[in-house]
Amino acid sequence: MVNEREVSIPRQLARQLQFLVHSCEAYDNGFRDEALRLAVVLRVLFHSTKQQTSVLKHLTREDIALLSTCRIYSAPVQQPNSATVDFFFGIVPISIGPAGVAFSSPLGAAEHRLALPFSEWWSQIIFKTPQTGLVTRSILVTTAADKEGAHVDPQLTPEYAAMVVSPHVSSKTSRDPSEAAKPLTDAHHAALRQISYEVLNSPELLALAGSESTC
Repeated sequence: MVNEREVSIPRQLARQLQFLVHSCEAYDNGFRDEALRLAVVLRVLFHSTKQQTSVLKHLTREDIALLSTCRIYSAPVQQPNSATVDFFFGIVPISIGPAGVAFSSPLGAAEHRLALPFSEWWSQIIFKTPQTGLVTRSILVTTAADKEGAHVDPQLTPEYAAMVVSPHVSSKTSRDPSEAAKPLTDAHHAALRQISYEVLNSPELLALAGSESTC
Protein backbone atom coordinates (compact mmCIF):
# COMPACT_ATOMS: atom_id res chain seq x y z
CA MET A 1 0.00 0.00 0.00
CA VAL A 2 1.34 3.44 -0.96
CA ASN A 3 1.89 5.83 1.92
CA GLU A 4 0.02 9.08 1.13
CA ARG A 5 2.74 11.15 2.82
CA GLU A 6 5.41 9.62 0.59
CA VAL A 7 3.36 10.63 -2.46
CA SER A 8 2.46 14.15 -1.31
CA ILE A 9 5.97 15.45 -0.63
CA PRO A 10 7.37 14.69 -4.12
CA ARG A 11 4.19 16.26 -5.50
CA GLN A 12 4.83 19.33 -3.35
CA LEU A 13 8.38 19.47 -4.69
CA ALA A 14 7.09 19.35 -8.26
CA ARG A 15 4.60 22.11 -7.45
CA GLN A 16 7.27 24.36 -5.94
CA LEU A 17 9.51 23.81 -8.97
CA GLN A 18 6.64 24.88 -11.23
CA PHE A 19 6.21 28.02 -9.13
CA LEU A 20 9.91 28.65 -9.70
CA VAL A 21 9.54 28.18 -13.47
CA HIS A 22 6.62 30.61 -13.69
CA SER A 23 8.40 33.25 -11.61
CA CYS A 24 11.56 32.90 -13.72
CA GLU A 25 9.49 33.49 -16.85
CA ALA A 26 7.91 36.59 -15.31
CA TYR A 27 11.33 37.86 -14.22
CA ASP A 28 12.77 37.33 -17.70
CA ASN A 29 9.82 39.23 -19.16
CA GLY A 30 10.78 42.31 -17.20
CA PHE A 31 9.02 41.90 -13.85
CA ARG A 32 12.24 42.08 -11.85
CA ASP A 33 10.56 42.21 -8.43
CA GLU A 34 9.42 38.65 -9.16
CA ALA A 35 12.86 37.72 -7.83
CA LEU A 36 11.36 38.09 -4.35
CA ARG A 37 8.86 35.32 -5.13
CA LEU A 38 11.82 33.22 -6.22
CA ALA A 39 13.32 33.76 -2.77
CA VAL A 40 10.14 32.55 -1.07
CA VAL A 41 10.02 29.35 -3.13
CA LEU A 42 13.73 28.70 -2.59
CA ARG A 43 13.26 29.11 1.16
CA VAL A 44 10.39 26.59 1.13
CA LEU A 45 12.54 24.13 -0.81
CA PHE A 46 15.74 24.37 1.20
CA HIS A 47 15.57 26.25 4.51
CA SER A 48 14.85 24.37 7.74
CA THR A 49 14.49 25.77 11.26
CA LYS A 50 13.06 24.49 14.53
CA GLN A 51 9.65 25.71 13.39
CA GLN A 52 9.90 24.93 9.68
CA THR A 53 11.00 21.88 7.70
CA SER A 54 12.12 22.32 4.11
CA VAL A 55 10.74 20.20 1.30
CA LEU A 56 14.18 18.66 0.80
CA LYS A 57 14.43 17.68 4.47
CA HIS A 58 10.91 16.22 4.36
CA LEU A 59 12.17 14.00 1.55
CA THR A 60 15.23 13.07 3.67
CA ARG A 61 17.36 13.82 0.64
CA GLU A 62 19.69 16.55 1.83
CA ASP A 63 22.44 14.30 0.46
CA ILE A 64 21.75 15.21 -3.18
CA ALA A 65 23.99 17.41 -5.33
CA LEU A 66 22.89 20.69 -6.87
CA LEU A 67 24.35 22.65 -9.76
CA SER A 68 26.63 25.53 -8.84
CA THR A 69 27.53 28.15 -11.46
CA CYS A 70 29.48 30.21 -8.93
CA ARG A 71 33.23 30.63 -8.93
CA ILE A 72 35.01 29.41 -5.81
CA TYR A 73 35.73 32.26 -3.41
CA SER A 74 39.29 32.79 -2.32
CA ALA A 75 40.15 35.58 0.10
CA PRO A 76 42.84 37.92 -1.23
CA VAL A 77 46.27 37.86 0.32
CA GLN A 78 46.76 40.91 2.51
CA GLN A 79 49.91 42.79 1.56
CA PRO A 80 52.02 44.40 4.31
CA ASN A 81 51.30 48.10 4.87
CA SER A 82 48.40 48.14 2.43
CA ALA A 83 44.64 47.70 2.60
CA THR A 84 43.21 45.12 0.24
CA VAL A 85 39.56 45.69 -0.66
CA ASP A 86 37.80 42.38 -1.19
CA PHE A 87 35.21 42.22 -3.97
CA PHE A 88 33.71 38.95 -5.19
CA PHE A 89 30.85 38.63 -7.67
CA GLY A 90 30.96 34.88 -8.03
CA ILE A 91 27.40 34.27 -9.16
CA VAL A 92 26.43 37.66 -10.64
CA PRO A 93 29.11 39.04 -12.95
CA ILE A 94 29.00 42.68 -14.00
CA SER A 95 28.18 43.02 -17.69
CA ILE A 96 27.68 45.79 -20.23
CA GLY A 97 24.47 45.63 -22.25
CA PRO A 98 21.88 47.86 -23.95
CA ALA A 99 20.81 49.21 -20.56
CA GLY A 100 24.39 49.95 -19.52
CA VAL A 101 26.51 48.39 -16.78
CA ALA A 102 24.62 46.05 -14.48
CA PHE A 103 24.77 42.85 -12.47
CA SER A 104 23.67 40.01 -14.72
CA SER A 105 22.34 36.47 -14.45
CA PRO A 106 24.37 34.45 -16.98
CA LEU A 107 22.03 31.43 -16.73
CA GLY A 108 23.35 28.71 -19.08
CA ALA A 109 26.20 30.92 -20.28
CA ALA A 110 27.92 30.77 -16.89
CA GLU A 111 31.57 29.77 -17.24
CA HIS A 112 31.59 27.69 -14.06
CA ARG A 113 29.48 24.55 -13.63
CA LEU A 114 30.01 22.17 -10.75
CA ALA A 115 27.80 19.73 -8.85
CA LEU A 116 28.06 20.34 -5.11
CA PRO A 117 26.52 18.43 -2.18
CA PHE A 118 23.49 20.35 -0.95
CA SER A 119 25.07 21.51 2.31
CA GLU A 120 28.09 22.93 0.46
CA TRP A 121 25.90 24.48 -2.23
CA TRP A 122 23.59 26.13 0.32
CA SER A 123 26.50 27.58 2.32
CA GLN A 124 28.73 28.51 -0.64
CA ILE A 125 29.95 32.12 -0.72
CA ILE A 126 28.45 33.84 -3.78
CA PHE A 127 29.02 37.55 -3.14
CA LYS A 128 31.37 39.77 -1.16
CA THR A 129 31.91 43.51 -0.85
CA PRO A 130 33.13 45.62 2.07
CA GLN A 131 29.54 46.43 3.04
CA THR A 132 27.84 43.09 2.42
CA GLY A 133 30.42 40.86 4.02
CA LEU A 134 30.32 37.22 2.96
CA VAL A 135 26.97 36.33 1.38
CA THR A 136 25.94 32.70 0.88
CA ARG A 137 22.91 31.34 -0.97
CA SER A 138 21.32 30.61 2.39
CA ILE A 139 21.84 34.14 3.68
CA LEU A 140 20.55 35.75 0.50
CA VAL A 141 17.48 33.55 0.10
CA THR A 142 16.32 33.71 3.71
CA THR A 143 16.95 37.44 4.05
CA ALA A 144 15.16 38.28 0.78
CA ALA A 145 12.20 36.10 1.71
CA ASP A 146 11.98 37.36 5.28
CA LYS A 147 12.54 41.05 4.55
CA GLU A 148 10.72 41.55 1.25
CA GLY A 149 9.15 38.33 -0.02
CA ALA A 150 6.92 36.58 2.48
CA HIS A 151 7.01 39.54 4.89
CA VAL A 152 7.58 43.28 4.56
CA ASP A 153 10.23 44.64 6.90
CA PRO A 154 11.20 48.31 6.41
CA GLN A 155 14.39 47.72 8.38
CA LEU A 156 16.70 45.96 5.93
CA THR A 157 19.98 44.69 7.31
CA PRO A 158 22.97 46.80 6.17
CA GLU A 159 24.43 43.75 4.42
CA TYR A 160 21.26 43.06 2.43
CA ALA A 161 20.74 46.76 1.68
CA ALA A 162 24.22 46.80 0.14
CA MET A 163 23.10 44.16 -2.35
CA VAL A 164 20.00 46.21 -3.19
CA VAL A 165 22.19 49.26 -3.80
CA SER A 166 25.92 48.56 -4.04
CA PRO A 167 27.70 51.81 -3.11
CA HIS A 168 31.18 50.38 -3.67
CA VAL A 169 30.38 49.48 -7.29
CA SER A 170 29.34 52.29 -9.62
CA SER A 171 29.13 53.17 -13.31
CA LYS A 172 28.62 56.12 -15.63
CA THR A 173 26.49 56.16 -18.77
CA SER A 174 28.59 58.81 -20.53
CA ARG A 175 32.05 60.37 -20.53
CA ASP A 176 30.65 63.68 -19.34
CA PRO A 177 32.85 64.63 -16.35
CA SER A 178 29.92 66.47 -14.77
CA GLU A 179 27.88 63.29 -14.59
CA ALA A 180 28.19 61.55 -11.26
CA ALA A 181 28.75 57.82 -11.18
CA LYS A 182 25.72 55.89 -9.98
CA PRO A 183 25.95 52.83 -7.71
CA LEU A 184 24.87 49.55 -9.27
CA THR A 185 21.64 48.08 -7.96
CA ASP A 186 19.73 44.82 -7.67
CA ALA A 187 22.57 42.35 -7.24
CA HIS A 188 20.10 40.42 -5.07
CA HIS A 189 17.60 40.09 -7.94
CA ALA A 190 20.22 38.84 -10.39
CA ALA A 191 21.61 36.38 -7.86
CA LEU A 192 18.19 34.95 -7.00
CA ARG A 193 17.47 34.44 -10.70
CA GLN A 194 20.78 32.62 -11.18
CA ILE A 195 20.21 30.43 -8.12
CA SER A 196 16.80 29.51 -9.55
CA TYR A 197 18.47 28.53 -12.82
CA GLU A 198 20.83 26.27 -10.88
CA VAL A 199 17.95 24.60 -9.05
CA LEU A 200 15.96 24.03 -12.24
CA ASN A 201 19.00 22.46 -13.89
CA SER A 202 19.98 20.09 -11.07
CA PRO A 203 19.22 16.55 -12.33
CA GLU A 204 19.11 14.86 -8.92
CA LEU A 205 16.53 17.34 -7.61
CA LEU A 206 14.41 17.14 -10.75
CA ALA A 207 14.45 13.36 -10.51
CA LEU A 208 12.95 13.53 -7.02
CA ALA A 209 10.00 15.43 -8.47
CA GLY A 210 9.74 13.35 -11.62
CA SER A 211 10.30 16.63 -13.47
CA GLU A 212 12.32 17.80 -16.43
CA SER A 213 11.52 21.49 -16.04
CA THR A 214 14.35 23.89 -16.79
CA CYS A 215 14.31 27.68 -17.07
